[in-house]
Amino acid sequence: MIRKISAVVAGAVVAFGLVALLETISHALYPLPAGLDFRNPAHLKVYAATLPLGALWCVLGAWLVATFAGCWLAIVIARERPMFFAALVGSLVLVATIANLLMIPHPVWFSITATVTIPLAAFCASLFAPRGKLEASNSKLEKGL
Repeated sequence: MIRKISAVVAGAVVAFGLVALLETISHALYPLPAGLDFRNPAHLKVYAATLPLGALWCVLGAWLVATFAGCWLAIVIARERPMFFAALVGSLVLVATIANLLMIPHPVWFSITATVTIPLAAFCASLFAPRGKLEASNSKLEKGL
């Protein structure tokens, strides 16, 4: 049980940590305007409307890479049920993404793309994660042990 909880916690920490790191790099490429007040919805709306396409792609890329990495790590630590652990960590990232999309207005195409591709990144992590223990368990079942 501790391994399973640790898997989800570690996957989520890596996912959110990577988002923070990659978005920090993105802000170096596309600096925030001086005087931007994140508590002012009008400022955020103007800021989001004037973002260059590259900045949006950087953010989306950060979310997808982070989702994949966090899900992959959770699966590796859990050593079982890859789809389940990918879904757990992917759901956490998706909920945080939706909250972000609701707080900061984004273009519609970006919001749709993010909410569709984050679950796909989690699914891909479940496909590419190592299957050592699962394959060994399945072969024992097939032999009747």
